[in-house]
Amino acid sequence: YQRRVRGPLRSWRGLRKQRKFFDALAKKLNLSSIEDWYQISQEKICSFGGRGLLSIYSGSPVLALIASYPEHEWKLWNFNIVPKHFWSDLFLRRSFLDSLGQFLGYNSFENWYDISSPAIASYGGAGLFRSQYRNSVFSALLDIYPEYPWIPWKFKTSPQNYWSDPSNHRTFLEHLGKELGFLSRNV
Repeated sequence: YQRRVRGPLRSWRGLRKQRKFFDALAKKLNLSSIEDWYQISQEKICSFGGRGLLSIYSGSPVLALIASYPEHEWKLWNFNIVPKHFWSDLFLRRSFLDSLGQFLGYNSFENWYDISSPAIASYGGAGLFRSQYRNSVFSALLDIYPEYPWIPWKFKTSPQNYWSDPSNHRTFLEHLGKELGFLSRNV
């Protein structure tokens, strides 16, 4: 069953028309590269006659642009607003951190111990860390890269309440003993 499109929406049928609209809008707004679309707002598109187009995509500029320029590898976290439930997908969360790590020149998991929440936010991950991990870098990395044995005390800030648990003191001291070359607890 295919829904019949009526009225103003009928004029937006076909991706070619939608792309033509965005190409013309790019000229009007002096957008010099496809990357400039990351800053576009729903209001701006509507003010140039794109309300009907956006209504096809539930009002989402992101979804409309993805459909109109499918050949571009969009980094959705660069948009001002990401689609609803975007960060609930583990693959997208990992793609984000992979991209951030590449941008920062990280070549091993050890590099992640130096990352801060503000650095993640400045790259477009504020919503991710707030909604999924309560701003905890440790929790995010543990979830996204479970294959690596993360050591909580190596982060700039340890996880909330980590040191409240006495067993974590013991784990830390045992790790320190191994690092210092102690073979037994009696030394």
